[in-house]
Parts: sequence; C-alpha cells; structure tokens
Amino acid sequence: MRKYIVTESQLNRLLTEDDSKTRGFQVLTRLMKKEYPFIIELIPRDVEEGYDTYHTIDVVFDLNKFYDVTGIRPPDSYLQPHMLSLLEERGMYLYRYVSKEYKDDYSIEYNIQFENLMNHLYQRLPREMRITKFEGKSDEYFVRTTATNQKPEFYIKWRDEKEPIVLEVGYFYPQVDVSKL
Repeated sequence: MRKYIVTESQLNRLLTEDDSKTRGFQVLTRLMKKEYPFIIELIPRDVEEGYDTYHTIDVVFDLNKFYDVTGIRPPDSYLQPHMLSLLEERGMYLYRYVSKEYKDDYSIEYNIQFENLMNHLYQRLPREMRITKFEGKSDEYFVRTTATNQKPEFYIKWRDEKEPIVLEVGYFYPQVDVSKL
C-alpha cells in the first residue's frame, strides 16, 4: 500500500482552491438559472491531468419545467408509452426533446448562445473562483510537451496571464416526470 504525504500548505491550497472553484460553478449555476430557469445544475467534467484551454460542462435540467417555461411540447412520437424513456436520455442538443417545428430553435445555435452567456458570466466571477487556462502546469511541462517548432514561452506566458478557461456544453441530462407530460 502506498502512502501519500501531503504538506499542510498543499492541503490548505487544495481545500481552498478546489472549494472556491466548486463555489464558482455553484454561483455560475445560480446566474445561469436567471436566463434558463429550468437548469438544475452545471457539472464540470473531471479532468485527470489538469485544465488546458477549455472545459466541458454537463447541464442537468428539469425537462418538465423546460416545457412549462417555453410552452413547447415533446415530440409526438415520444409520447407513446414505449417511447417515453427517450425523454430521460442525455442529449448534446435540446432539439431532441422538442416537437418538430421547434428543432431549429434548439440546435447548435442554441448551444452557442448558452455557451456565450455561460462564458460571459464565468469570466466575471472573482479570479479565485475561476479555473484558468493551463492552470497547474509547470514550466517544465511546457518545455517537455511543446512541439519543436513552437516556443514553450508562449504557453508559459499564456498560463501566467490567468485567462479563464472556455466552457462548452457536453450533454444535457434531463430530469423528467413523464406522468406530468
């Protein structure tokens, strides 16, 4: 069994940084709910080797509330008893949950608008609540991983500017009570 030794300063840094970053996503969720009241939670995906320039966010949302807020109905074919479970499946776009005449309104352009607002709000959070591009990457990392025709100094400077990562939507995860459709 391996023992991991963490110094007190490392532990404090991890606790405060991780907690403030988590709080940042909680604040972002609350802000996004003002424009999209059907959102339940924005969940950043786990990244094993730190963050580079963007981060994928999964969106948990209340599908029943989405229908109430927008006045849109699910696709008629999904309302068949044997098809209702399709409304519980994740989707990359909300168009999979809407009737045919609204599909264009909830496709890639909708995601772009959603992401633009999400990034606009994220950039305005306090610095300690945001994940920055190349956060946690050492100078040695850039020297070791940068292609020979590029200069690691470019990436080091970029990291040091503490620019917020770009957030993008991964999947929408509906929470739905099919008995209320």
